[in-house]
Amino acid sequence: MATSPLSSASDAVREFFEAAPWRLVSEDRLFGVRDEEGARLACAAISGEEGDPPALYLALGAEGFRLLDEKRAGRIDPDDFMQEADLLVLVSFPRGEAGERHRGGIEIGSARGFPVSAYRKPPGLAGGRPSEADLSLLARALSTLARLAREDDLPCGAFPLEYPDFLVLLLGKDGERWTRERIEAPARRPLPPLEVPAEVRRAILGRPQANLYLASVRSIPVNVGDTIPRLFLLCDPREGQVLACKALEPATAAEEGAKALLRALAGRAEIGPGAPGRPRHILTDSPGLEDRARAALATLGIGITLVPDLPQLEAARASFLERYA
Repeated sequence: MATSPLSSASDAVREFFEAAPWRLVSEDRLFGVRDEEGARLACAAISGEEGDPPALYLALGAEGFRLLDEKRAGRIDPDDFMQEADLLVLVSFPRGEAGERHRGGIEIGSARGFPVSAYRKPPGLAGGRPSEADLSLLARALSTLARLAREDDLPCGAFPLEYPDFLVLLLGKDGERWTRERIEAPARRPLPPLEVPAEVRRAILGRPQANLYLASVRSIPVNVGDTIPRLFLLCDPREGQVLACKALEPATAAEEGAKALLRALAGRAEIGPGAPGRPRHILTDSPGLEDRARAALATLGIGITLVPDLPQLEAARASFLERYA
């Protein structure tokens, strides 16, 4: 009797967690997986070091290589990565602790007493159940990586190569081998400059000088249909006050977040009092917001700097969710 994809994946999960390849390969060491039988290509990352939940991420297609490389280099919001990527993920969490993105998948085994789940997250949507083809790809990739880890045959020192050159684990019909490939995705189309409406410009330039504000566009752990919305926040760190907030559609979050920031600086926030003054500088934990707003803010004499970890913004998000989610 033929083994089902789910059964094969469950067996491969046990092999993968017993071999623990994350001991040998850190999450920033990206590599490719090409399945000749299923004619599928993915960029792979293994996590599990330093106490992180063990996981295998497969970003499918040539686009997945560019997106995972941008995420590794900090050139894309983690939220934007999750929005844009076509992902097949295997992850282990203590029961009840999986985030919104990890729900909707399928439990395919257990490790260390924790359930191991697989989910497929198409671009623009929340996670869902993987197909049989997804499970077959996972099973072969997990089993091969486990064997290579046991044999100490993961070429850790050789990757990551610089995008678009990657080492690729070829899952061939006659066995597996490492190859070197050049994998490029179409470049992003540059967006036109963000315009500052004349009335907004006048309002901002006419406001008294302030020192520093914090701004953010990040996801919130609530599913709305098949998507996970974003939240724009503008905070005054000295007063501990949220000056403006707005829920945003994920697909246009950076664009609409930058526009919401300009309106808030003009005192025209949709929710909240807006900014009482014109800041010299803004700190943000959102690469997409920093990239989209930078040029427009410069025309107003306002600088913006990306700072990945801003505890005051984290606290403001948590407070907002406690009150409204």
